[in-house]
Amino acid sequence: MLIRDPCGAPFARPPYAGGNSGYFTRVTVNFSPAVIGLSGLTPGSDQTGLYYALAVQPIQFPNILIAGATAAIATNTYAQTLLTGTFLQNAAVKEYRPVSFCLKWVPTGPVVKRSGMVALGYSAGAVKDNGSNASIQNIGSLAATALERCTNGSSAHEIRFLPTPADEQYDIGSLVSSPYRNAATLFCVLANTDGVATNATTVALNGFFELTGVFEWLPEGSSSVSTAPQPPPPFTSQEYQSTISDIGDFLLRGVRSATELVGQGLARGATRYFTDTIRSIGSAHRYGASFPLIT
Repeated sequence: MLIRDPCGAPFARPPYAGGNSGYFTRVTVNFSPAVIGLSGLTPGSDQTGLYYALAVQPIQFPNILIAGATAAIATNTYAQTLLTGTFLQNAAVKEYRPVSFCLKWVPTGPVVKRSGMVALGYSAGAVKDNGSNASIQNIGSLAATALERCTNGSSAHEIRFLPTPADEQYDIGSLVSSPYRNAATLFCVLANTDGVATNATTVALNGFFELTGVFEWLPEGSSSVSTAPQPPPPFTSQEYQSTISDIGDFLLRGVRSATELVGQGLARGATRYFTDTIRSIGSAHRYGASFPLIT
């Protein structure tokens, strides 16, 4: 359930390999995009035709890749930005790994002036491990690979995370300066979006990105915080994902889709062993699976 609902589900151990159990934290950051480097704008004037892209690898969060432009949709010049002030940057945190993550675009401009398209996508190959901030596809190509493209504000613009084997490894997260190979990547592309000029060279887009993640972290040895090894859950993340009949629906609709499935009576079929496991944990949810899915 935690993978489907990073924002509200209770913490639960991920079905990752190994017994090195850590602590959990939920992190939410709002990021307001802006297109800079323009000229001749009148502060306070409405602007349209803006393009913007944000890509994030949860294993590398709070680092994100961003790019903005006017009309030049083919740009592939991405800047790596570190979102400061998260718990993950606490000195007590040695390393961490993502358990669940959600990227949202929330439009805030007047409805009558709203414009543009929002494209949302997930990939384990969108970012290449060549050490370059510009190693992601250009904005146009990225939008073409999206799972969903719809008009700005016409739906809940959300995309969720499914872990890859690369995401299961503890790593140093935000201290890594180049993208990871084969780690999950979430992205959002805005095309022909509306905004307001904040000065002669900058346009603030009418909206913000909300990034929410749940992370399992290990403490620094000098922090006097200890952990104890625990056995992993009796199934793997790949077994979990094999029970998902529609990955696109899962990634785009998350907890809303899960609620519908439960309402249809698909939470059944657990063996006695896994039923006892549920009781020992306290609560779990099953969605058409033969074992409990606790994340």
